[in-house]
Amino acid sequence: MSECHLCSRRTLEQSEAKITKLKEELVNSKEALNKASLEHEVLSHEKAEIGTAMFAIFHHTSIFAHEQFNLSFLEYMQLVNSYYYVEDSKGMQ
Repeated sequence: MSECHLCSRRTLEQSEAKITKLKEELVNSKEALNKASLEHEVLSHEKAEIGTAMFAIFHHTSIFAHEQFNLSFLEYMQLVNSYYYVEDSKGMQ
């Protein structure tokens, strides 16, 4: 075989090896993207469920606060916020 032919064959083999490696990286990237998309979808669903649950809790407790203590929703929220502010302050000490 001529030297030029060997050089071309080596270049072709190197190119094929690079292509194979790039294909593997593409497959791995697609798998990672699919996994991240699925995790994002699950977390978004969980976030929506938590938001709905929190709304229901605040709604029911604000009704309770109104019925038991004659507090408006705004007064109730101020009370809740002041409680969490005090609790956060305790944790910072």
